[in-house]
Amino acid sequence: MVGHQGQSAVLGRWELVLCAAVVTLAMFGFVKAYEEPTLAATFGAEYAAYRRRVPGWWPRRPRPPG
Repeated sequence: MVGHQGQSAVLGRWELVLCAAVVTLAMFGFVKAYEEPTLAATFGAEYAAYRRRVPGWWPRRPRPPG
């Protein structure tokens, strides 16, 4: 997504901003509606522990286990 946002800033094209927003929303929707529930059903408590330790969408340092 950074590429689309960077291109829109350099080229001054609102169409690229719209494209980046649509792709970002589609990706977020897929992860929330399909990927996360599938991983939770497949891995159960192990995935829940992973989600508590590892950052989701916003960059930050992972938490230590335990």
